[in-house]
Amino acid sequence: MVLDADRDGRVHVDELLRYELFASYGQAVVERMHAYYECEGSGTRGSLDESDFCRLSAMAEDRAGSVAAARFWFRVCDVDGDGVISAHDIKWMYDAIWKEEGTCVSLEDFVCQIFDMAGKKGGGDGDGVTFQDIKRSGLGSGIFGLLLNHNDMLLRRSTAEFSRSDVPM
Repeated sequence: MVLDADRDGRVHVDELLRYELFASYGQAVVERMHAYYECEGSGTRGSLDESDFCRLSAMAEDRAGSVAAARFWFRVCDVDGDGVISAHDIKWMYDAIWKEEGTCVSLEDFVCQIFDMAGKKGGGDGDGVTFQDIKRSGLGSGIFGLLLNHNDMLLRRSTAEFSRSDVPM
């Protein structure tokens, strides 16, 4: 009810952006989420009822907790729909996320970080990370977090900079 500003029983894109969990995603990312989310409760894309909102929030909290959640986030991040998350898709996501200049990793480092986490070499325009690569890496939640959310970008950057272990971040 707090998010439902127009009191229509639905949470729309602009209302979802006010929710703390999605506040740092950026409007374009939230619009993609709405476009790809299967609304079971309301039956209408882009219009979340209470049960849809709860399911989406749970999937956002644990992005790779289930195959269905991981596939959903993969579709959101695969901007051109070609079955791989390429450097082009990563750039789109990077540009769509709100971030303060000087506090975030560069695009080049960001692309390398995503490819490293997925266990892929390269990162050029012909390369891409598949759903299977993400699943195999065991780092799906972190990969999707980085692609979707500025706060995760900063967290992973800080973790990598201050970690004493050789964890791929």
